[in-house]
Amino acid sequence: MRRSLHWIMDCPARIGSPDHDDALNFMADDDPGPRKSDNRSSGLPNRKVVITRISHPIVLKGQPLAAHEMSDQDIHWTRIVELELVPHPDQPRPEITEMDYGMVRGSLRMKLRAATAGYILRQWSVDCSPDHSLRGYEFRLWLKDHLALYGVKNAVLAPGYRSPDQNKGEQ
Repeated sequence: MRRSLHWIMDCPARIGSPDHDDALNFMADDDPGPRKSDNRSSGLPNRKVVITRISHPIVLKGQPLAAHEMSDQDIHWTRIVELELVPHPDQPRPEITEMDYGMVRGSLRMKLRAATAGYILRQWSVDCSPDHSLRGYEFRLWLKDHLALYGVKNAVLAPGYRSPDQNKGEQ
């Protein structure tokens, strides 16, 4: 049986997973790098791909994609989340953070694909806790509305993020 991987290269950012910050390892489902579809399963499974373990790739240039392999079928790729980042309330000198990140009126508004959000927030060390409770100089930014990540699968990678469903269980 022929097995094929289709790579869609219309996405920004570098290849890398939070566990392995290199170009050899990445999560196939939610990584900001190339998106993967495997013709033996429907959709985009959440599997780790290690580039050095791909043997005998077949170029399928000019061959039609199955309906489930089309980028418009990947809801996490097509969903855009709007995030507002502000200087972390517990850091001194918020005006420096505002200048470093080119903030306008004290905030930075970003539109990201849901498939990249958790990774980017982790890479930028953004405190995504609802009460800005993470401590450390690396957390210069705070996600003003953590509910903006609701339903984003890879939000669990964002530092301090807890889904509203998790918060209900703690009360």
